[in-house]
Amino acid sequence: MKKMEAAKVMANFIAVNARKNEQRVSKMLVLEALSEKMHGHGCGSYMQEAARIANWKSVLRLALAQQAEDDRFQLEKEMFS
Repeated sequence: MKKMEAAKVMANFIAVNARKNEQRVSKMLVLEALSEKMHGHGCGSYMQEAARIANWKSVLRLALAQQAEDDRFQLEKEMFS
Protein backbone atom coordinates (compact mmCIF):
# COMPACT_ATOMS: atom_id res chain seq x y z
CA MET A 1 0.00 0.00 0.00
CA LYS A 2 1.34 3.41 -0.97
CA LYS A 3 1.25 6.47 1.29
CA MET A 4 -1.40 8.30 -0.73
CA GLU A 5 -3.67 5.26 -0.87
CA ALA A 6 -3.30 4.85 2.90
CA ALA A 7 -4.09 8.54 3.42
CA LYS A 8 -7.24 8.27 1.27
CA VAL A 9 -8.44 5.21 3.20
CA MET A 10 -7.94 6.91 6.56
CA ALA A 11 -9.38 10.25 5.39
CA ASN A 12 -12.54 8.53 4.19
CA PHE A 13 -12.88 6.65 7.47
CA ILE A 14 -12.39 9.83 9.51
CA ALA A 15 -14.74 11.97 7.40
CA VAL A 16 -17.51 9.36 7.55
CA ASN A 17 -17.17 8.96 11.32
CA ALA A 18 -17.08 12.73 11.83
CA ARG A 19 -20.28 13.12 9.80
CA LYS A 20 -21.96 10.27 11.66
CA ASN A 21 -21.05 11.78 15.05
CA GLU A 22 -21.76 15.38 13.94
CA GLN A 23 -18.15 16.47 14.51
CA ARG A 24 -15.79 18.64 12.51
CA VAL A 25 -12.56 17.18 11.16
CA SER A 26 -9.60 18.50 13.11
CA LYS A 27 -5.96 17.71 13.72
CA MET A 28 -6.81 16.08 17.06
CA LEU A 29 -9.54 13.92 15.50
CA VAL A 30 -7.12 12.71 12.82
CA LEU A 31 -4.33 11.99 15.28
CA GLU A 32 -6.67 10.13 17.65
CA ALA A 33 -8.09 8.00 14.83
CA LEU A 34 -4.65 7.19 13.43
CA SER A 35 -3.34 6.24 16.86
CA GLU A 36 -6.37 4.10 17.64
CA LYS A 37 -6.27 2.26 14.30
CA MET A 38 -2.48 1.94 14.36
CA HIS A 39 -2.80 -0.16 17.49
CA GLY A 40 -5.52 -2.30 15.92
CA HIS A 41 -8.49 -1.19 18.03
CA GLY A 42 -11.71 -2.20 16.27
CA CYS A 43 -10.25 -2.74 12.82
CA GLY A 44 -8.67 -5.30 10.56
CA SER A 45 -5.11 -5.53 9.32
CA TYR A 46 -5.84 -3.41 6.21
CA MET A 47 -6.95 -0.41 8.28
CA GLN A 48 -4.10 -0.96 10.72
CA GLU A 49 -1.57 -0.91 7.89
CA ALA A 50 -3.17 2.21 6.37
CA ALA A 51 -2.97 4.02 9.73
CA ARG A 52 0.67 3.02 10.11
CA ILE A 53 1.67 4.19 6.62
CA ALA A 54 -0.43 7.37 6.23
CA ASN A 55 0.98 10.82 6.91
CA TRP A 56 -1.33 12.72 9.28
CA LYS A 57 -1.04 15.97 7.31
CA SER A 58 -2.18 14.28 4.11
CA VAL A 59 -5.03 12.57 5.95
CA LEU A 60 -6.13 15.89 7.48
CA ARG A 61 -6.05 17.67 4.11
CA LEU A 62 -8.07 14.93 2.38
CA ALA A 63 -10.58 14.59 5.23
CA LEU A 64 -11.16 18.36 5.34
CA ALA A 65 -11.70 18.40 1.56
CA GLN A 66 -14.18 15.56 1.81
CA GLN A 67 -16.02 17.27 4.65
CA ALA A 68 -16.22 20.52 2.64
CA GLU A 69 -17.67 18.60 -0.30
CA ASP A 70 -20.22 16.94 2.01
CA ASP A 71 -21.15 20.36 3.42
CA ARG A 72 -21.70 21.78 -0.09
CA PHE A 73 -23.87 18.79 -0.99
CA GLN A 74 -25.99 19.23 2.13
CA LEU A 75 -26.39 22.96 1.46
CA GLU A 76 -27.51 22.34 -2.12
CA LYS A 77 -29.88 19.64 -0.92
CA GLU A 78 -31.45 22.04 1.59
CA MET A 79 -31.70 24.85 -0.94
CA PHE A 80 -33.62 22.78 -3.49
CA SER A 81 -35.87 20.97 -1.03
